Amino acid sequence: SGRCDAALGRDGAVAELVRLRTEGHIGEVSIGCWSLEHTRRMLRSCPAGTFGSVMLAGRWNLLDQSGYELLLECQQRGVRVHNASIFASGLLAGGTTYQNKEAPPEILSRAQQWSALAAEYGTTLAAVALHFALLPEVVELVAIGMRSSAEVEQNVALLEKCIDPRLWRDAQSQGLLPPNIALPAVPRE
Repeated sequence: SGRCDAALGRDGAVAELVRLRTEGHIGEVSIGCWSLEHTRRMLRSCPAGTFGSVMLAGRWNLLDQSGYELLLECQQRGVRVHNASIFASGLLAGGTTYQNKEAPPEILSRAQQWSALAAEYGTTLAAVALHFALLPEVVELVAIGMRSSAEVEQNVALLEKCIDPRLWRDAQSQGLLPPNIALPAVPRE
């Protein structure tokens, strides 16, 4: 809270970044913060147009949708979202960590449920995770950590996969997604 107070203060980082943007030294002022509370506070404390984008880390992925209300608020305010930690620290891409530590059993179980659902639709957990991260209209891009050219190619290939919109409805009916989340329409057959 102290850092947020300082950033929002009269001589704080936000005021200085706005000045630099006004003078043409930078193109945009953005928020990158793990805390949903601090991100909301910054958005609500500053005049409209202060922030061009928000980096949302680990709060909109298959295992954690706690950032949903913030996504809606950003959309309402015209603030774009850059979604990070979409693979939940690697667990949704074949790793064993979640939020940068060993995944607890209940999170591993949820990831396995998602993996089984992905398999039912003939796709992979990583493909479903990437497409889910990009579902909200307000999400402009995703930030993915990669170590090699092969991982870059793999992630580009995941983007090219088509995910049947019925998968999202099934995820809701299985309790993997909350019922209040807006999902793409399922085409009529």
